[in-house]
Amino acid sequence: MREMATSPSQWNERRSYTDVARKLGVDEETVRNRLKMMREMGLLVGWRLIVNARLLGLESSNLVLEFDSPESKEAALTRIREKDGVVLIQSFFGKTLQVTVFHPNGDNLERREPENFVSPLTTGAKLTTSWKVNVPRCDHEPKELDWRIVGLMLRNAERRFPEMAGELHVSTRTVKRRVNLMMGSSAFFVQPELDFRKTIGVMPCQLLIECAPERKRAVDDLVVSKFERIVFRLTNSKTHSIFTVLCSNVAEMKELLKWARSQEGVTLAKTDIIENQDYVHEWLEREVGRRIQNGRDNARLVTPGRSSKPKKIAIVKVAANSRRG
Repeated sequence: MREMATSPSQWNERRSYTDVARKLGVDEETVRNRLKMMREMGLLVGWRLIVNARLLGLESSNLVLEFDSPESKEAALTRIREKDGVVLIQSFFGKTLQVTVFHPNGDNLERREPENFVSPLTTGAKLTTSWKVNVPRCDHEPKELDWRIVGLMLRNAERRFPEMAGELHVSTRTVKRRVNLMMGSSAFFVQPELDFRKTIGVMPCQLLIECAPERKRAVDDLVVSKFERIVFRLTNSKTHSIFTVLCSNVAEMKELLKWARSQEGVTLAKTDIIENQDYVHEWLEREVGRRIQNGRDNARLVTPGRSSKPKKIAIVKVAANSRRG
């Protein structure tokens, strides 16, 4: 899963079974069979399309909220899902939530109290920490067709090109070309969605580290070299990193936390047991739908009407006669 996964820290097109097999020193069929097994046991739910916030002209930030109790956290979940800009909610065992938010450039969520962001939805919550996700540049200028493709892939990134082409009334070749173009320009990436409740013999934990910028790279390298069972990492912030680590038990998680806190330059270290990852699609689907409609409206505005054609022809004839004169 670590080799198949990508993130804003490792932005790339979805890796093929051949690439993964070569990296791991096994044959392609072994990779295919292991993924099939993970699907059958329910660990691998499917593949999700993760949109670059900059494709929407926005920025992305993570906020870690600590509630008064697990009950108050659960009570706030539904209301947080309905907040504009929320695209991912990660719930941890106990009282902690991590929320990924798309927001306009210039909104400094790092200094904003959670009550100001989701008020009055999260009464009793405290902002533990927050940081801006440094997603890559995206210079792609999406057409209406691109937005329609993104809309079809949001909930299921495994949709086949011929199937989408049929719904969009274009050729399969066109769909494939537009998808490759968008992935190549960092418009989105494809991420495996895992149900950590189906893990057997391991405990999925998130390690969150905040440290001094001058020590950030060194600490990230130390974490990766020390812990083998890292299945996901997000390390492209100037001050924050998160790692999903598969621990054997709570004792191992505590040792992980103790080690992280002892590293030079670390100002905050936190470990949590992952309960659930909730990809929020409703707001994002509305935003994509709005851009599809804007594309259609703009197309109607720029399409010349029949009445304009005679005028263009007349102007050309006058110009031609003037030159002959």
